[in-house]
Amino acid sequence: MAMMRNQKSGNNLENKKHSLRVLSNDSGRVADDLNREKKIPATTAEPFNHRTHADSELRTVAKSMSAESLQKRIDRIELSPADGLACEVVSSGFHSIDQMLPVGGVCRGSLVEWLATEDGCGASTLVFAVARCVTPQDGTILVIDRAFSFHPPAVLPWMSQRHMVIAHPSNAVDEAWSIDQSLQCSGVSVVVAWLGCIHPTAMRRWHLAARKSGVIGLFIRSAQVQSEPSWAEARILVQPLPCQSRFELSVLRRLQVTLLSGFGMNCPRRAEVVIELEHGLEYQTVEIAN
Repeated sequence: MAMMRNQKSGNNLENKKHSLRVLSNDSGRVADDLNREKKIPATTAEPFNHRTHADSELRTVAKSMSAESLQKRIDRIELSPADGLACEVVSSGFHSIDQMLPVGGVCRGSLVEWLATEDGCGASTLVFAVARCVTPQDGTILVIDRAFSFHPPAVLPWMSQRHMVIAHPSNAVDEAWSIDQSLQCSGVSVVVAWLGCIHPTAMRRWHLAARKSGVIGLFIRSAQVQSEPSWAEARILVQPLPCQSRFELSVLRRLQVTLLSGFGMNCPRRAEVVIELEHGLEYQTVEIAN
């Protein structure tokens, strides 16, 4: 009986070992089948980056274009108003200034800074002469004069069939608000103001307001601010020139103007301007080499 029990135990042990071997072989086959069906690639593809792809395309286009053609394309984008309409360009009334400006004149809805090298250098005289020429008949010129330095009788004879409104804000906050509101008003043709230090955010707000309404902003500033950033489409330095005779001293004003910055320009451009003081018109212009 003992021998029969030992034989049965041995048979059970062999059966268990056989079952384990079969299970192990089956597990190996199942694992092999799963690996074949999975088909894991050798390398994992990186996700597509649209920004990187667009940047590479832009670099390719930029390389294929010359620097001049690329700058012209940038100028067209920057000079086009936000609404997509064509920019209306009007003459400044001075041939040499029109030739200096990138678009051949003053663009409606733009800001132009006139930098005076010293007090009484003629920058204000030139600005009002330009304001008269870019303002249509029955148009309105709005003057923001915080310092009460403007003398209207000096330029009123020039403003034939044009209206002039003068505002005297009492502080810097009211001045900035007055300029902002004036540039938003479609009933105004030109805004003239004397500016000191202006925060770029305020200038940007004025820039957007002018582009939306089509009002031209002519700002008179000190030449000391020419190193500061600006949203003006053009920055023109105004310097006085000596008169050539006593006759000129009484009836003419001779100035040198230099375009310091503007869209599409690679170097400063200079010209000489002579203003006929009785009517505020161009008397003579002589171009000066760069």
